[in-house]
Amino acid sequence: MFDTRRRFLCACSGVLTLFPTTGRAADAWMTTHPEEWTPEDIQAILGRSSWVKGVNPELSPAWLRSLEKNGKPVDAAEGIRDKRTLTEFTVLVRWESGLPVRLARNITSVPPYAAGHYVLSVSRMPIAFMAAMVGGAQSKDRDALARQMLQSSSLQRPGKSPIPADHTEWTESDFEPRIMIAFPIGQQPLESSDGVVTFASQMGFLLLRVSFSLRKMVYRGKLEL
Repeated sequence: MFDTRRRFLCACSGVLTLFPTTGRAADAWMTTHPEEWTPEDIQAILGRSSWVKGVNPELSPAWLRSLEKNGKPVDAAEGIRDKRTLTEFTVLVRWESGLPVRLARNITSVPPYAAGHYVLSVSRMPIAFMAAMVGGAQSKDRDALARQMLQSSSLQRPGKSPIPADHTEWTESDFEPRIMIAFPIGQQPLESSDGVVTFASQMGFLLLRVSFSLRKMVYRGKLEL
């Protein structure tokens, strides 16, 4: 029954994390065994832990310049929040290969592409907004969007070469589509001493950039990515 309940809670996490929970502290799950995790613990891991970040996509400067050249008023575009051209949409970036996330999802095996990789997911993407902004069906083509993110996604860290993505694919879960992005661990894996790792990507005319503090992504004394 517990496994069934956990799967249901994982599926609901995209909805439930919109609302704050009460009772246990958000990081109380850190001190208990996974079999003892409560529904609130699972929600906290999947929606509010150090392995998850919400980010407002930014409108691409190149795309904005193209609008200006075509004589279209940029400030009339719905969803623009301020002069930094951040949209009002919050995209969720989750470190799916992180051990706490895998335990919360009750994942016992990983797909072949995930072996030897860091795997992140991006969900809550404003595909309808993208289609409306460009006035065409191109942004609705998920395969094209996956290819674009494959070419543009990287994990960046200070003083070292970025790690480019080598695989992207869509998955249907959490009552919404997510795109999975894999980055090879390679010869220079991420280390706590790197301090911060930044996920950067582009989907259509929207830019994503979100930073994770590596020192906070430690579980049971080990960096878990």
